[in-house]
Amino acid sequence: MASANGSPLGIAVPFHVEGEAFDADPDLALEAMVLLRLAATVGGSAVVRTHFADGERVCGWKLIEFYAVPLSAAEIFNAYCTDPETGEPVPPEWGVEHVAAPTVRT
Repeated sequence: MASANGSPLGIAVPFHVEGEAFDADPDLALEAMVLLRLAATVGGSAVVRTHFADGERVCGWKLIEFYAVPLSAAEIFNAYCTDPETGEPVPPEWGVEHVAAPTVRT
């Protein structure tokens, strides 16, 4: 999914989870839901980046006709470590682990 000038659309929604409750900016959360709904309709992707004391983990899904198809660790690594304009490889970020996404139940 891209904007009018061809650049990818995206939004980052930082939130903090403690126990079963989480805290996020409600306006950003609403924007993210609208963008995810649009991506699920026309095609796109969703990425979750989780911060831990010892590093970060990244996983993602392809959104196809209202289904979230999990990406493998290799697919998310390639997405994060390839320059979108040139297709050239870029080095991975230090401390970031690229992991397979879990299946999303519908």
